[in-house]
Amino acid sequence: MARKHVLFLANLTSGTGSIRQQFPEVLTTLAARGCETVIYPIDPAAGLTSEKILSETEFPYDCILIAGGDGTLHHVINVMMHLNIQVPISYLPSGSANDFSKTLAGGKALSVQEIAECAAGTHAYAYDIGQFQDSYFNYIAAFGAFTNVSYETSQESKNRFGYNAYVLETIANLQSGLSYRETMQIEHDGIIERGDYIFGAVCNTTSIGGMETPLLKDTKLDDGLFECLLIKAPNNLIDYNSIMADFNGRTSFSKNPFATVFQTRSVTFHAEKPIAWTLDGEDGGVHQKVTISVVPQGMKIMVPEEPQDHSS
Repeated sequence: MARKHVLFLANLTSGTGSIRQQFPEVLTTLAARGCETVIYPIDPAAGLTSEKILSETEFPYDCILIAGGDGTLHHVINVMMHLNIQVPISYLPSGSANDFSKTLAGGKALSVQEIAECAAGTHAYAYDIGQFQDSYFNYIAAFGAFTNVSYETSQESKNRFGYNAYVLETIANLQSGLSYRETMQIEHDGIIERGDYIFGAVCNTTSIGGMETPLLKDTKLDDGLFECLLIKAPNNLIDYNSIMADFNGRTSFSKNPFATVFQTRSVTFHAEKPIAWTLDGEDGGVHQKVTISVVPQGMKIMVPEEPQDHSS
């Protein structure tokens, strides 16, 4: 039986940096299952980016094992799409929020050994990713209040406080968030909507910012559709609190006049002025008009031998 070749990309600074302690278990599991593994640390400060590593790597590898946060995964899939690298990935989450892994596992976190066994295995699952202009995203493109928190919160705070770092930053920005609003025209499926929005997301996830929401409980990763969540700008703190209550599932979101959820394959946003976007928690740049579309089953990821439900 031919040996499987695994390219292991590890971001040693994501999360608490615990991936260093997981190396022996990962490598032992891969070797025991007949894999030959080549390891590259991702360390942008040393010039070791996923873009540089993958562009200079000679394939074929049979699998790319990625250890890091959602941002690390974001950079890797972008390079893979642009370079047309068509091999399955495996994902060992070690970030602070890990929204994608929560959705993929259906709320059942896999152990380090189980993830390594997936990478060594033969079962690949094809899931949808998004295209944002000429870039790609794994699970979410978003604009609005608080979307900059994930990439502006310092790594030191993330490492020390975990998801609480995001919460603290959001609370600190609450007053400015309430005054934030973007006037936009949104086109999808022959429908044109216009309004002032505090937040908008096109996503393929059940978890946003580390927090699961029942609004996205029916998300399926491979149905060729993304969920679009739009929240109109509230007028006061009472309206804001009602929106957050619905987001957390405490009341009926469908009756909230400030919120809309719909499914689509493609949506275009026209803003009155250039606005900032975030892609998978990373800085997505400033744009006035963007078109976001689904790339159906555009990426493959190694999953356990037993079939799993990849929606919540």
